[in-house]
Amino acid sequence: MATQLLVAQEKSMQQFIAKDKAVFVTTLSPYTTYSKLNDATKDKYNVSEMLAPMLLGMAGGDMSEENVKKVKEDLSDTKKAGLDTKQDIHIWAQRPAEMSEDDPDALLFNLVIPVTDGNKLRSFLEQLFGADQIKSMIPKGDALNMVHNGMLINWNKQRLIITASSSEKSFFEEREEFNKRMSDMYMEHATALGAVTVESSIIKDMDYQNQVKKEADFSFWMDYNNVLPPLAQVPMQARELVGSLYELIGGMKLSGHAYAKDGVGQFSTTMYANEPMTRVFNQSYDLRINKNFFKYVDNTNLMGMYSLAMNPKGFMDSYGSEVYKALKKSKEGTLVTNMLDIIDIFIDEDEIYTLLKGDVMFAVTDIQIMDRKSSDFEYDEGSDKWEEITTTIKEPMPLAVMMFSYGSEENIMKFIDLGSNASLLSKRADGVWAVAGVKEEIGVDLFIIVKDGVLMFTNDENITKNLGGLPKNKQMSAKDIKDISSYIQYGFLDASKMVATSKKTMKEMGQTFPEELAVVEENLSKFEIKTYAPEGNKVKTDMYLRFKDKDANALQIMVDGVLKIMEQKKSSRNDEPVYDEEEVEEEEGTKKL
Repeated sequence: MATQLLVAQEKSMQQFIAKDKAVFVTTLSPYTTYSKLNDATKDKYNVSEMLAPMLLGMAGGDMSEENVKKVKEDLSDTKKAGLDTKQDIHIWAQRPAEMSEDDPDALLFNLVIPVTDGNKLRSFLEQLFGADQIKSMIPKGDALNMVHNGMLINWNKQRLIITASSSEKSFFEEREEFNKRMSDMYMEHATALGAVTVESSIIKDMDYQNQVKKEADFSFWMDYNNVLPPLAQVPMQARELVGSLYELIGGMKLSGHAYAKDGVGQFSTTMYANEPMTRVFNQSYDLRINKNFFKYVDNTNLMGMYSLAMNPKGFMDSYGSEVYKALKKSKEGTLVTNMLDIIDIFIDEDEIYTLLKGDVMFAVTDIQIMDRKSSDFEYDEGSDKWEEITTTIKEPMPLAVMMFSYGSEENIMKFIDLGSNASLLSKRADGVWAVAGVKEEIGVDLFIIVKDGVLMFTNDENITKNLGGLPKNKQMSAKDIKDISSYIQYGFLDASKMVATSKKTMKEMGQTFPEELAVVEENLSKFEIKTYAPEGNKVKTDMYLRFKDKDANALQIMVDGVLKIMEQKKSSRNDEPVYDEEEVEEEEGTKKL
């Protein structure tokens, strides 16, 4: 079985991706993902029907109805085109073999598709590009190459690779110079593609292979070693210093996987840290969210919240230590550490860390309609004066609270005293201050509250009347609090409450709820994000798009929703009235400023 697996991997398209050059790799499973859609959607939005005109447009070929139809038929039967679109499709980016001084940040984006029949693929390419173009293709190694419409077509009997570049013409380049530079870059890239062997491909990257999830509809992989610009691009004087700092993030990797499941869409990421950053993560994320925060979050109509817990002292101590180790490897870096040591004499870090402990929570608990006065001026020709007209308008105001844990109330009060003495804050009760001028501007007070280790900023006056905590029946359940407190990062948006509150608010304001959001109201329940505490060198984050029907086809709902919104927008554009250009006479006697 192990031998069969190894052979299968070495026959996959992964063998054409260089492990030491790929900045990122994305993997799509279009056939298995597309098969999750219902027949009506697949028939109406056939892949070949959308792909055929796009390929012909890219090729600059014959766009006649007859030719488009022929390409559609060939694509609908992979045997006719000589391409196997039922396998996973890999897209990756890498830097050019030779970096250009005119565009040092250029990337090459590659798409690889398996070839099932080289002769049929050649015929298909001739149909797209013309026989003369294919005959003039340039051989490089075991592949034929053509630069056409700013892209590289590179193919042999095993695979077809289509490459596009992010490179752009510089201000000082002539068009002919740019075209030659692009052509040379693509030919050098073709040589590099031909030099990739199984041994040098990501098939032999065990970190990559261990994170592969076959059941995922979409996958993503990034290697930070290949993301960093080559040291050759760094000025010689700073090369040693930058090279030592590269060691801090070199070797870090990031993977991501997306799944369309029953009742939920999920996207999961995992950060793989190197040894220095593993030590940083483990000391930075040993803090948990303050459970006292939840006493001030009204769960009655809670529409969304976000929490994060990161130990600033642990981060600065560990990260500073690792940076010092890296800097001291170079002469320039040692000078930097000497400067930092001198600055450290004048800074009391322990006092700084007593201000905020590192955990924060933000919550939007409701929306209220506020009456706000608005002024305008009208010119009265009778009195020959501008007169101020004051009106009262209704505006929606989200009620929100942001909370931080603090260590030293004495240090927090130094800032409060400064604000009070500068007339920026006015005391309303023990531990409660209002920010001056806010109510006059937005119609509601902004309060600062200092209570039992919690620093709060809120415009919800109800919190100021319940400093011991809101009634238990308005708070989250003990189970929810325990779950949320276990994550180093957590957030959610409750679509059901947001839509219900928005409809109520808009009705009070005499507005109509947008039709485009009906699909959200009908199907979407909640969006969630959870980041777990580090496990070894891994930090995992899960994101969920949850639907009301737990047995619903998540992919179908998302596709239907996008198509419905697109159709509504198209319909609204067609229904827009066309006005004749006419002069509009002003009302006699007055005109607005």
